[in-house]
Order: sequence, then structure tokens, then C-alpha cells
Amino acid sequence: MANVCEVHYDDAKNFCESTYTSCDWISSLNQSQLFNEPFKVLNFRCLTKKCILWVIFLISSLGIGINLLTLTAIPYVRWRYKTEFSILQSPPVLLVLHLSFCNLLYCS
Repeated sequence: MANVCEVHYDDAKNFCESTYTSCDWISSLNQSQLFNEPFKVLNFRCLTKKCILWVIFLISSLGIGINLLTLTAIPYVRWRYKTEFSILQSPPVLLVLHLSFCNLLYCS
């Protein structure tokens, strides 16, 4: 069977020994020192990871809530108070609703 993995860098000679199925990507990346520098940023402590997860949860929760509020409030005001808020009948409001819907899909 031919060697499926190819060695492209001198620092990563031991990256793949025989076949693609026998490659141990994580240990060989750690041994080669080739990719350590960019990934030092990703070496977070446990507390930092928890803080980042809480921030992501908070941003997602706020994004979902605010976009749902926008998607329900604008059509309700447009339907209920048609004469008082004639600006809501303009085409840019449809673009705001579309943006809010796309943002809701992105947040969830």
C-alpha cells in the first residue's frame, strides 16, 4: 500500500509514518513544534474557557431574544397601528425584518 500521508516540512518528518489511517495527528503536531506557535493562543485555562462559554451563551441569548422581539414587534405595530406609524410601510422595514431573521438564524 502506498504512503498516503506526505511530509511537506523538514520539522514534521515524523508527522506521518506509514499510512493515513495510522497517523496520530495530535501527538505528531505536538512533537513537530511546527504548529505550536499559532496554537499557544488556544491554550486556555479552565476558568478562561468557562468565562468564554458564558460570554458566548450571553451573546447568543441576547441575540435570540432581541431578534425575536424585533420580528414580533414590527409586524404587530405595523398591523395594529397602521395609520400612526406609516414609516413602517416603507421597504427598508422589510430589510430590517430580513436582517433580524438572518441574525436570529446565525445566533441559534
